[in-house]
Amino acid sequence: SQAGLPLSEATVDSDVRALYRMGFFDDVGADFEERGGQWILTFKVVERPLIREVRIEGNNALDKEDIDKALKIRPQTILDPGKVRRALADVKKEYEKKGYLDAEIRDVAEPVGDQEVALVFKIDEGERIRIEDIYFEGAR
Repeated sequence: SQAGLPLSEATVDSDVRALYRMGFFDDVGADFEERGGQWILTFKVVERPLIREVRIEGNNALDKEDIDKALKIRPQTILDPGKVRRALADVKKEYEKKGYLDAEIRDVAEPVGDQEVALVFKIDEGERIRIEDIYFEGAR
């Protein structure tokens, strides 16, 4: 959409989708208002917060450095829920490689300032699972 061009709902819809795909906003909307015979288009956005710090709590079986590598989330970046979901799955895989199949990892975004959060990964490792015995049935 550009000033001076005819108002097109299809173009505005495309603009809203493009703004949302940028990944910086939780919500994007558009409002139309007529003033003095002219249409005014206003985009309203809700920004995602900035990650000020990343903390890891409850880890014993894996080193913080190993978890950091799996997370791939760094301070001074925009909080992206999709990246957080992938990070949780990647850390879970690292725990599974070490035998902690019941490990639970959850994320908490703690507000620490205006539009800033501390992203905390809370880990409950559970018990390490080991194979105790292997039995074969039906083998001769």
